[in-house]
Amino acid sequence: MNIAQSIDRLIRLLSILAVAAGMNSATSARGEPITFAFEGTVREVFDGLGALQGTVEPKQRFYGSFTFDAQALNTGPGTDEGQRGLYHHDTAPSGLRVRVGEIAFQSDLDEIDFDVIVNNDFGFVGADEYGFDSRNNVARGLREDSPVDRITIHWLASTFREEPFSSVRLPLHPPSLDLLGGGNLRIRGECQLCVGPAAFFTIDGSLDSLTMASLLPSDLTRNGFVDFQDLTVLLANWNQAVSAAEGNLVDPINTPVNFEDLTVLLANWNKEVTAAEGNLVNADTTPVNFEDLTMLLADWTGPGPAGSPEAALGEAVPEPSTLLLALLATLGLSFYRRRRRRAA
Repeated sequence: MNIAQSIDRLIRLLSILAVAAGMNSATSARGEPITFAFEGTVREVFDGLGALQGTVEPKQRFYGSFTFDAQALNTGPGTDEGQRGLYHHDTAPSGLRVRVGEIAFQSDLDEIDFDVIVNNDFGFVGADEYGFDSRNNVARGLREDSPVDRITIHWLASTFREEPFSSVRLPLHPPSLDLLGGGNLRIRGECQLCVGPAAFFTIDGSLDSLTMASLLPSDLTRNGFVDFQDLTVLLANWNQAVSAAEGNLVDPINTPVNFEDLTVLLANWNKEVTAAEGNLVNADTTPVNFEDLTMLLADWTGPGPAGSPEAALGEAVPEPSTLLLALLATLGLSFYRRRRRRAA
């Protein structure tokens, strides 16, 4: 059996595992997921647990995004003062991601509990409000022995002087922060079993940018990141004649999902890139191709690069499909070295 056949068999096995794990591209009757990206600045930090290890400071920038269902229903309770909108989400890809320095937080994909808040003429002062609330979250980059067992993330911007909303209909485009203000973002981690008055940390900041996420074609799950979830969709449809939205990125009319599509996805892994940033071998003379993919797989590090808020945050043990990718990387590196020796 040659190297190409071995790689093909590994890809097929990886696809089977992805489907068996229930991580395929099937969708329910939910609406189109929409992702807003945001940026802001840290204002205050308190760390009674030492969990942040001094890595987060005031004036530091943070970056994130949140995804919601365009057809989510308003589950907010009635009120006598204005209108209240509460749009609850409990399934992926809905949820929140935010990075502060080397620490990344995101909604727990196994137990998403995420709300988008839209209030109109609400409360005694008749405020218009917009924000989100994520109650089940995980983190990567905290102190390894940190006792934090609960993380909540909340943001709310409010104005009673301006009128950004005329109803509590879920906005499908980012509301203007010029009208709402930057509000207050709070990330709070706590140890629920610890004894003491300061068994928690908080990071407080304000948003200064709220925009539509710049989505690449490779972002198959439309969550603002090209990450392990997108790779899973592509591999679940390996060698199948499917659409570009299902992983057939290069030529969905004439070819099934193949190595060209995988190369495109990995070249855009977790960021917007130029051709030069993905062209790892012979950048001056060749386009991004299988040699670049081989080198990328040889350096594969697991579910995602450090400091980026994507899948499998906080998990120390790679998933089975990640382990198989490590085997694929080994075969790829062997193939690459053979070609170099022959060339010499």
